[in-house]
Amino acid sequence: MGEYLNKEIVLVMDLLRRSIESEGRDGSSSVYDSNQYDLKKVYSMLQKNNLIGITSPMIGLFSDNGVDEVLNAWRDTAKWQLIREYNKYIGLREIVKAGNEKDVDLVIFKGPVIADLYPQYALRYSADTDIFVEEGKFEMTLELLNDIGYKSKKDDAKEEVPVLVNEKYSSVVELHKYLWEDYTGPRIEILKKLNLTDKSKMIKVNVCGIDMLTLSHEDHLVYQMFHIIKHFSTQAVGIRYLSDITLFINAYGEFVDYKEFWRKMKLLEFDGFTIVFLSLCVKYLGMNATVLEGIPDVDTESEDLLLFDMITKGVLYETKSAAWQILGIMTPYLVGNEHISESKWKRLFKVMFPAPKALPDNYSYAKKFVLLLPFAWFHKGINYLVGYWKVKRTYGDWYNANEKLAMAEYRLGLMKKYGLAKEYK
Repeated sequence: MGEYLNKEIVLVMDLLRRSIESEGRDGSSSVYDSNQYDLKKVYSMLQKNNLIGITSPMIGLFSDNGVDEVLNAWRDTAKWQLIREYNKYIGLREIVKAGNEKDVDLVIFKGPVIADLYPQYALRYSADTDIFVEEGKFEMTLELLNDIGYKSKKDDAKEEVPVLVNEKYSSVVELHKYLWEDYTGPRIEILKKLNLTDKSKMIKVNVCGIDMLTLSHEDHLVYQMFHIIKHFSTQAVGIRYLSDITLFINAYGEFVDYKEFWRKMKLLEFDGFTIVFLSLCVKYLGMNATVLEGIPDVDTESEDLLLFDMITKGVLYETKSAAWQILGIMTPYLVGNEHISESKWKRLFKVMFPAPKALPDNYSYAKKFVLLLPFAWFHKGINYLVGYWKVKRTYGDWYNANEKLAMAEYRLGLMKKYGLAKEYK
């Protein structure tokens, strides 16, 4: 199985493959001996990776189906999720209908387009719906969403991406006028030049029973790899993205110019990670391997390490699940504003006293006025202490300074290994 994998991880990957292929959905015979696995660990991994619903049709393949309490909890959770997801899509229909009535081109990307590829779209959990709209109609779209019951959720909003919630449908919308949120840096400039939101390339699709406008298949694939790498680099990314990309390429690969796709990946320096990621899709989930034709084989250690990091969501501390705390540290490396220093002490210094371009956007005043940089460092320290007090007191899973640095070092090591961050020469 390799250094990083155990039988529970292998089982989870087999469950995921069977789920997306609808293999054994009738549950007519048991395939897995429940006594051979730690089902609590399996359930925890599925839950952590938002796979409870997707894999629930496979419950009948376990020998203790209907008896084991973990399997029963798995089934019950999936039922509630199914109801919630159906409700969200009712909300999405309302949004698309309102957009059509106001003659606003709402570009729906990611979630619904991917969910439609699963055997049952409502079994794919989605935290929110991402909508792109051209800048000239942005305010009109905000009003449109307000009119149909979507209210601003300022605590979760980013500077350029408002978040709106409709409690009736349990629906959350992130509204974008750029695909890259608030990110700035050399890599983002490259992405802008790729012009993934070129209206002439967009396509109309019917997904999840709704007619909508979305990105072209090739642009969508490029965007998804950016989105995956964004999460991998700044926090961690789960294995559901492996099944998302597997289904997407199997369904739409014929519409993608792979030569052009790899040119873009190399331009962004995403190619090293993408090769290993897609190799996992082929190896475990049966993805069409055409996309990897002419690409050198990947070593098993690189595959196993990436799979382990994904399935554990990058957790170094089992009792804590607050990887978002290193977001500000990791973002400069993602966007290309920062390289990795050879010395650990230099890396530590940069974390404590980041350069203006490496500061999170909530300290943007120091980017504009460099003389305010020492104040920004002080401000950053105060925010950490306030956050530590609030979250530690309430949830108990706030990283202390040493844990936070250890998490950052771990992710930087992964970024370096997969070619996503360079060292200073």
